[in-house]
Amino acid sequence: MYGKSSHLPVEIEHKAYWEIKMLNFDFSLAGEHRLAQMNALEEFRLDAYENARIFKEKTKRWHDRLINPKEFHEGDRVLLYNSILRLFPEKFKSRWTGSYVVKHVSPYGEIEIQNQDETESFKVNGHRIKPYLAGGYAQQSSSIKIT
Repeated sequence: MYGKSSHLPVEIEHKAYWEIKMLNFDFSLAGEHRLAQMNALEEFRLDAYENARIFKEKTKRWHDRLINPKEFHEGDRVLLYNSILRLFPEKFKSRWTGSYVVKHVSPYGEIEIQNQDETESFKVNGHRIKPYLAGGYAQQSSSIKIT
């Protein structure tokens, strides 16, 4: 490219020769210099590992802060997430079905739920359910003043 300097393999070999010449052909001094370079490289690698660890800890704290813990007790009403893949999903249809009643809660996240009419019961992962708010949202009145 015009205006850019190019480096030929001969020049790189010459620079390596020049480096040895600067050290006055003292191989022990060149070895110490190479060892110092390797130690600096090792310190750089350790710093990179430390920075990666710090980044992962910060990311985990941020992620954990955004998670809202859900606690279920026997007798609670819940909705179940329908995770079946559909080829033609209905865009505005809710994927939550229910309501179900919690029958049993295991300590490891497995929850047994049953229909309202108590005909069928099955076990699901606790991540697939959410509390059912029977009352819905409180209606708020709003007024707009036009002047």
